[in-house]
Amino acid sequence: MASKGSFLTNDQFLSVDDYLVSPNGQYRLAMQGDGNLCVYGPSGWIWGTQALAPGGRFFAIMQSDGNLCVYKGTGPQDNHGGVWCTMATVPGGGQFFATVENDGNFGIYKGSSPNDNQGLLWATKAVDPAIIRKFAPKIFLHPYDKSHPDSVEGYFKTVFLMNQGGIPLATTVTAATLQQYNDAGNYLEFANGQFPTASNNFETGAAIVPSGQPNVGKTNAPVYVKTFRTSTHIDIKYIFFYPFQMYQTFRVGVLSGLSTKKRNFEWSRFGRHEADWEHITVRLDPSGQRMLGVFYSQHHGSVWVEKPPMVDGTHPVALSALNSHACYWSEDTFGTGDIIKPPGLVPIGWLKAADTTTVDGLVAYDMSPRPFTVVEWVPYNNPNNPNQLVILDDNLEADRWLDFKGCWGVPRLDNTHIDRPPTLPKDVQDMMFDIAKVGKIFIPDEYKYGDGPKSPKQQDWWNNKEP
Repeated sequence: MASKGSFLTNDQFLSVDDYLVSPNGQYRLAMQGDGNLCVYGPSGWIWGTQALAPGGRFFAIMQSDGNLCVYKGTGPQDNHGGVWCTMATVPGGGQFFATVENDGNFGIYKGSSPNDNQGLLWATKAVDPAIIRKFAPKIFLHPYDKSHPDSVEGYFKTVFLMNQGGIPLATTVTAATLQQYNDAGNYLEFANGQFPTASNNFETGAAIVPSGQPNVGKTNAPVYVKTFRTSTHIDIKYIFFYPFQMYQTFRVGVLSGLSTKKRNFEWSRFGRHEADWEHITVRLDPSGQRMLGVFYSQHHGSVWVEKPPMVDGTHPVALSALNSHACYWSEDTFGTGDIIKPPGLVPIGWLKAADTTTVDGLVAYDMSPRPFTVVEWVPYNNPNNPNQLVILDDNLEADRWLDFKGCWGVPRLDNTHIDRPPTLPKDVQDMMFDIAKVGKIFIPDEYKYGDGPKSPKQQDWWNNKEP
C-alpha cells in the first residue's frame, strides 16, 4: 500500500492499494482490489463508488477532461475498460486535480494543485459520521405529547397506501411499494381509519421506555440526517418523523378574581394531521470542526440561534413543542400569532396560537399523571441502537421513500368538529366553545383541514429551508 500524497493532477493515477491522504492525515481515498474507490476516516468507511467488479486489477485516473475514472487494468497503458466515472467533464479540457480534504470530502477542482484552486467541479460532499455524531442534538419531547417520533418503517406497518379516490392500492407498505405507485394523488392513511380525538387520544409512534434514570424516559426512534456543503459552511439537517400531529396549542387569558391568568390548552381538533416532518439544521465551518449556529424549524420557517444551549460540549439542545413538534431552544410558551381574524374587524388578540415546551399553565384533555416527567431523545449515544442516526446521503433504500410524490397522510383531514376545551372553569369553557363554533369560519384552513405532508425531498427542504 502506497501513499500518493494528498492530490492527483492530470494523468496521475492510483493503482490497487494506492491511496491519497488528507493534509491532516485523518482521511484516505483508497483504490481497492474489488474495483471500489473509497474514502475512510477515523470512524471507518465514509463514501465509496459501490462499483464492484471481478478482476483484482484496477486504477483510478485524473483525466484532462475533468473526469476521474476507475478502469480495469494496471494503468493507462493497460486499460481494459471502464468501471466508474464522476461524469464531470469540461469541453476542451484543462488542468484539474482531485483531492481528499480535512473533513473527509473528496473533490475535483479546476487548477493544477490545492495552491492553484480555480473552483470546484465535482465532490462527494460526504461528511464523516463522526462529525455527524459529534454535533447531533439532544431532543427533549414534551411529557404530555402522545404523538411520539417513529421510524419510517414503523409507520409503514400502520398504514395503507390509497389512491386519490380513497381505494387501497396496497395493504402492505414498503419503500418499494411507494416506488411502484409513485403518483402525486396517492396517499398513506392509518390502516384502522381512526385518528386521535378528545375521547380517543391514543398514542402513536415508538414507545417511550425507561432510560435508566429516575422519572426519565427515552425514545429509540431514529433521527434522519442529510448533509450539505458549500464553500462557506457545512449544513447537517437532523430530521425527525412523527406519525401524527395532535391539536395545535392555544393561549388564552382567563380572568381569575381581579387578575388574568394565562393558560395553554388543546382546543377542538384544530391542527391535526397525519405524519409530521420536523428538523433542526446545525451549521458548521467548512472544516466541520466548529459550530456556527443552529436553525430551529417552526411550522413554515426556521429561527437562527447563533449560540444555542449545549450539552456534553458539542450537542445543541432542541425542545419539541407539545403536539405541533415545532423546535425550540428553551422551556417556555411561544405565541405564534392571532388565530381568529374576522374580515374588517379587530383580531381577537387575547386568544393566540402557541407552541409550548413547558407544562406550566397547561390544560390538556388528558391531565392524568405521566409515567415520565422528562422524555429524552439522544440519537448519538445509544449503546442499544448504535444506528439511531440514519444518514440519507447515498442511501438507496431511503431514496425510494424520499422520491414518493404522494402525501404522507390523509389530504384535508376534517378538524372542524368542536370539542369543549378541557378542564377550564365552566364559564370559560362555555365562552371558548362558542368562540370555536364561530372561529372555525375565520380560522385558517391549515388548522381546519390537516393536510398530510410530502416527504422532505418533495418539499424541497434540501434547498429552501435555511438561507
